[in-house]
Amino acid sequence: ILYRIDEKDKVAVAIEPLKKGEFYQIGDSLVQAKEEIPAGHKMAIENIPKGEMIIKYGASIGEAAVDIKKGQWVHTHNVISHADESREFSYDFHEEAVVLPGES
Repeated sequence: ILYRIDEKDKVAVAIEPLKKGEFYQIGDSLVQAKEEIPAGHKMAIENIPKGEMIIKYGASIGEAAVDIKKGQWVHTHNVISHADESREFSYDFHEEAVVLPGES
């Protein structure tokens, strides 16, 4: 139900909607959803302090606008995006390397 794209990621993507209070497996640990998280959205899989970079795809996608707790929804309400003209960032994504849970 949760997919971590890169081992450096601080967030995982919800493959299905996540329910508040439920525990979800990510790697070797369980993470409890602190709120409802829609499918396709990100959940913090570790605490992310205000001002720290949010890592997805193994690269920064923005910075935490507030302290984000493990299990919280990570979205526009708590992220300062780096996808604007005043900042530059890039990531090297290799679609052929993605293996979804259950595939081999």
